[in-house]
Amino acid sequence: MPNHIFINRESGNDNISIFYDEPSFVVIANKDDLTSIQLIDESKKPGIYILLGDDKRYIGQASNAIFNRLQQHYINKPWWNKLIFFGREDGHLSKAQLDLLERKIIEKMKRAEIELDNNTQGNQSYIDKLSQFSALSLLSKVERVLIDIANID
Repeated sequence: MPNHIFINRESGNDNISIFYDEPSFVVIANKDDLTSIQLIDESKKPGIYILLGDDKRYIGQASNAIFNRLQQHYINKPWWNKLIFFGREDGHLSKAQLDLLERKIIEKMKRAEIELDNNTQGNQSYIDKLSQFSALSLLSKVERVLIDIANID
């Protein structure tokens, strides 16, 4: 069965791209577009975000609105210029799932020897097998969108 991925550009005035692959969404944007990011529904959901600078990355999670965390980092982490964030369209990501996703991405970045601004390895919390499967399935979809569609490894 073919896989359908929907791509949306918010407007000609920003650099926000939104990719949908049920049940996931992936948003890629520039730091300068933060005021426009707050207007999109995806920024009001829980999820994982990656701040990208010229030579380092930061991986974080938001159990409420991703935009709130991005606002904090806009002030506290001046080095980044681009961001990627993702979650579920229905907004259903538990704290345990967010912990798992954040930890897995931090591990992948460290194995790739990418400099991280993170001070931790990610939170370790109990997650049942079904929630773990759901979270890892979401991560797999997001990675496929980033690599195959957005050309980001």
